[in-house]
Amino acid sequence: VRIRAVGAVLFLLIGLQFLNSSGPDNGAMTSGSSDETFVKDDARFPEGIPPWCLDQETHAGRETYAVPVHLEINVDDHRSWSTNVFEAWLSRGVIGHTVITDQFKGNYGASVVLTYPDGHRCVDRAQIRIHGDMGDHLRPGLNGIETSLDVRLESGHAAGIIHFKLFLPETRRGDNEVFATSLASEVGLLSPRTFFIEATVNGMETRYLLQEKFRNEFLEQNQIPESPIFQGDERVGQQWTKHEDSEDVL
Repeated sequence: VRIRAVGAVLFLLIGLQFLNSSGPDNGAMTSGSSDETFVKDDARFPEGIPPWCLDQETHAGRETYAVPVHLEINVDDHRSWSTNVFEAWLSRGVIGHTVITDQFKGNYGASVVLTYPDGHRCVDRAQIRIHGDMGDHLRPGLNGIETSLDVRLESGHAAGIIHFKLFLPETRRGDNEVFATSLASEVGLLSPRTFFIEATVNGMETRYLLQEKFRNEFLEQNQIPESPIFQGDERVGQQWTKHEDSEDVL
């Protein structure tokens, strides 16, 4: 009797093991080789959806990145952002104040959606703020005040760029800026990547000039080892700003 009981238990365990190893696929995870496992984009398993998307390709030993064709920015605190931009624009009319002061340049959290030529979209978080010294970085639009922006992506990148400016084109003379930076790059000078991009900021359609900032990714793009970056501090000699520490001065 004891032998029969032990045999029954072993048979039951073997049966359970067989069922677990050959059960139906639930559609969430697929296994290929022993060292390769990937998760499908299944709405039932949102944790399996990649937080960002892979858009980089390797060419001639270097990484090249797809350039987005559209950028959508939605500020978390829309009302506070709109109020701040409007007050910055109004301050231009005050006698003796023709610049955008630092009081209007606080950072705001925002969600960002980058759309690429093949139609795929990448979602990210970002910190944004008003950019620009002079009042020409603010202009009235059909649906509100448009402004040049300083953007820092938190986890992704736009064509390999994490820190960048979004200039209203007229503040950089539009096509002239693209031509000048492209020419400088072609003749071997270090030049920030610059291109036009269509954007939507809180529902307002705007065409921007995207230009990378001088940060680590700029060095990596130009195959330069990480090292100190020296750049001129434009505040020197300008009387409208205070001489204090800034993340833009290294």
